[in-house]
Amino acid sequence: MATTDLFGQYRLIERIAEGGMGEVFKAKLLREGGFEKIVAVKRLLPALSTRPGFETHFRNEARLAARLNHNNIVHVFDFGKVSETLFIAMEYVDGVDLGSVLAALRERNERLPAALALLVAIEICRGLDYAHRLADEQNHPLKLIHRDISPSNILLSCEGEVKLADFGIASVQTDATQDDVIAGKLAYLAPEQARGEPLDRRTDIYAVGLVLYEMLCGQRARPASLPDKELMVRVESGVIEFPADPAMSDDVVALVRKAASPDKAGRYATAREMQNDVQRVYDRLKVEQKEDLPALFVRLFPDRFTERCGAPERTILATQRIARPLAAEATPPASAEPAPAAAATPTPAAALPSPSSRFRWAWVFAVALLAALAATGYWRWALAGATLEVRSTPPGARIWIDGKDAGRVAPAALDVDAETPFSLRLTLLYHEDYETTFSLLRGETRIAEATLARSLQPCRLETTPPGARVFLNDKLLDGATPIDLGEIPLGEKHVLRVEKDKYVPLQTEFILERKEEGVKTLAYALQDLFKRLTVEADPSEAAVFVDGRRLAGPSPFTVDDLLPGRAVRVVVSMEGYSSEMQDVVPEELDGPLRIALKPFAADLSVGAPEGAVVSVNGEAKGASAHLDDAHKDVQLIAVSVPGGKLSLRVKVAQARDAAGRFLPEATMNIDAQPWARFSLDGGPAQTTPASGKTIRAGRHSLRFSLGGQGPDQTLTLTLR
Repeated sequence: MATTDLFGQYRLIERIAEGGMGEVFKAKLLREGGFEKIVAVKRLLPALSTRPGFETHFRNEARLAARLNHNNIVHVFDFGKVSETLFIAMEYVDGVDLGSVLAALRERNERLPAALALLVAIEICRGLDYAHRLADEQNHPLKLIHRDISPSNILLSCEGEVKLADFGIASVQTDATQDDVIAGKLAYLAPEQARGEPLDRRTDIYAVGLVLYEMLCGQRARPASLPDKELMVRVESGVIEFPADPAMSDDVVALVRKAASPDKAGRYATAREMQNDVQRVYDRLKVEQKEDLPALFVRLFPDRFTERCGAPERTILATQRIARPLAAEATPPASAEPAPAAAATPTPAAALPSPSSRFRWAWVFAVALLAALAATGYWRWALAGATLEVRSTPPGARIWIDGKDAGRVAPAALDVDAETPFSLRLTLLYHEDYETTFSLLRGETRIAEATLARSLQPCRLETTPPGARVFLNDKLLDGATPIDLGEIPLGEKHVLRVEKDKYVPLQTEFILERKEEGVKTLAYALQDLFKRLTVEADPSEAAVFVDGRRLAGPSPFTVDDLLPGRAVRVVVSMEGYSSEMQDVVPEELDGPLRIALKPFAADLSVGAPEGAVVSVNGEAKGASAHLDDAHKDVQLIAVSVPGGKLSLRVKVAQARDAAGRFLPEATMNIDAQPWARFSLDGGPAQTTPASGKTIRAGRHSLRFSLGGQGPDQTLTLTLR
């Protein structure tokens, strides 16, 4: 790309990456006075900003990412929108991502040296530990998690540095390119991510375990070549298998297994704990490091890095920089809000000298300059003006003089007209404006210090239905909805939890972006914890049972304490009608469940043994008989066989079962000429005559022997 391509205040030098969200460029930040700085600019696809809520979500996440200031995390300098294109400007890392290094090693059938693998893991954990512990200005933990740690998001520089990229905007990428993320990142998801469960810092630790596995084993724990279903099964199980490798010590395997435990409770509780464990393994094994990162770059990518990484004075051994003593690190300071795109450009800490050195050289330069000016007579001319040093708490406030943008942010020193009154106004996102007036004498230097109060928005919460308990940032408020939430600070993440009996608890996070006139009302509709089912039965006097529990009637029948997503069994019955039974999931119904019963009817089929003749009510039917409407009268059934006859007097009626259904039931009196020994459905042997024998709906067998001596014969009875 030509160096004349401008994007806002950035000159795009070359495209260095592209993906589902957009493109990443090496760019140069241009400012007045010849100021230039090399940065990386991620330019998002214009279509993304048109998605509902995407731009707000992007700005919120980028604002959080800009708080991070650590050597092992890629710094975010700026973010905003040029025309219709969202962008984020980041620290430019002169190097390559870990994924490219591992791919190049696989092509050579090599692995990353164990020393480098352990040291890279130490640096990743160091950056994660800082981010996980970061707090806001009130020292409230921000509870940041990366969500998307993979080799492609771990950058390695020519100076031997290890930096974690895309911290804080992983959720933006997931929303923007869900299909790409699932296809490319599934191999590094923790089981709880795949199952849609709540995430915490241990989710990141699981991903670090998988990255360490890949560095040590030379292959992914979950090969991308697996079919999607099999890959998803492996992701949800969380279990990884180590290849047989005698060169890999038990200590190394144990720490990877702990980091990538399927159960969150079995993992390292913090990144610091894992960092210390990796360091102890490294020290105990006394791993020999034969190659550092710059040397590895030159060997794997000679065309790209021989000139940039090959010079001895630029090469820093990874062991010298990475494996420093594990002294306790201070808790990250509460970070100030970053200014949006128009704010003064911050400079990475690694590019600046120490404060004492910087100020010492500034004074030396100032003294020399003043001496030169005095010699030329310029000093007398300069006394015609004055200097105003503007400082703000928090820093970064934009400076306005007499209502005009001065193009500077505090802290800054401004030349102003002497003995002429002027107004000073300071503005900062999410803060109240500060305004005052000054009049300075000739040659005077005055310090203007201002503390900008955080903007507050009065808020009120309403719920449908009302009467819910409210927790704001884990604190239970007095009273119930509708309720005043008080004055909510702008630009901060707040957690709101609403609870009411018999309703699903609601928890949401919100950030107020701008102050509105009056009281801002937040409104939420609560979902029923239990589902309701209404049954309309015909006849209306029928009995209705839900999972064996009889409902009070008459129709319509209602039950309102059913668990969501669960099927229930509904039985409608009434004497004189055939019962109906259905299994339903209440929330899948569009309205009431309507069930109409039909008048009771029963059929009886009789099958005789070979050579027998069946008669029904004196009429011969042959070897078998079928009786429609068998319930209307007493049925006289005779089965003639060689040597005698078996007689059945059958009365069919209704009987209710345990589920509440009315089913056909037949009562039989059994006789024979001569007498017979019989067994009903394999029961004990009995002799005729016998009365009151019952059978219910289904197929039954009556085994009999005339006179107790003839061969056993079987009669089948099927009642429907």
